[in-house]
Amino acid sequence: MDEHPLVTIVTPSYNQGEFIEETLQSVARQDYDHLEHVVVDGGSDDETVDVLKQYENRYDLRWVSEPDEGQSDAVNKGFEKARGDVVGWLNADDVYYTRQVITSVVDAFRERPDIDVVYGDDVLMDRHSTVTRLRTLYEFDYERMRTCGWWGWTPASEATFYRRTVIEEEKLDTSLDYVMDFEYFLRLGERFGFEHVDEIFAGKRRHEAAKSVDRAAVEDESKAVMEQYGARLDGRGKLSLYLALLYVQFRWLWGATGYPDVTSPDLAFDGSYPDRRTFVAAQFPSVTKASRFIPRF
Repeated sequence: MDEHPLVTIVTPSYNQGEFIEETLQSVARQDYDHLEHVVVDGGSDDETVDVLKQYENRYDLRWVSEPDEGQSDAVNKGFEKARGDVVGWLNADDVYYTRQVITSVVDAFRERPDIDVVYGDDVLMDRHSTVTRLRTLYEFDYERMRTCGWWGWTPASEATFYRRTVIEEEKLDTSLDYVMDFEYFLRLGERFGFEHVDEIFAGKRRHEAAKSVDRAAVEDESKAVMEQYGARLDGRGKLSLYLALLYVQFRWLWGATGYPDVTSPDLAFDGSYPDRRTFVAAQFPSVTKASRFIPRF
């Protein structure tokens, strides 16, 4: 890899005009110079295109707005347009957390030439861009991911980056509407090496219009993918999942208390976060209510 490889960020978009400006900001404000941003918009009829036009001359932004066949199709189109040696996928309502994210990603790839996929931790944000929760992840474990599925042991897609060879050889499954990232990671995990970086890379926004709020549809599609890859969905499998999710919940709580920079980073977007005490306290309910994440087998 070159000392300063080109990095491409691919953003699928459709009617995310309320949020996409902060997504663009978080890319434009990165301290890494060799960076391009490819936005594939599905023909939005809100203010998305107007925002894109405002930013197209501020940094290396290329965009297209035309009908597509959904999010996976838009990401695949972006992968085809990408020129970078490293490629990230950032949705139009998500953000990169600090200005140093891309620099950290390039450093990780340079230090580990045997690794094909790099991912970091992320935070959850509300629709007003206030950080509400930290999700500290884990070292990659293919069997755990296959067994526990989308509910707790999968890298965060918005905090994941790929060598070019990965996205040239493998594209998203366009038949999936909700867990295309989960299936993608399962497919890649059979062939490519993953590396976790203990840094906050991205912010995932939770809001009423997000697809992930349709829990039943997400669960149904996730279970189908798990079965496709040989996961057990019987009682024993459910117990294993429950125990794994408890571990994930406590890890997130530990992360909130252990991260020194959760509420004092150089944010790459116009967001905010509560004071540290409030932020840490907000993690406790997620531990006691872990059972609500258990899918209905």
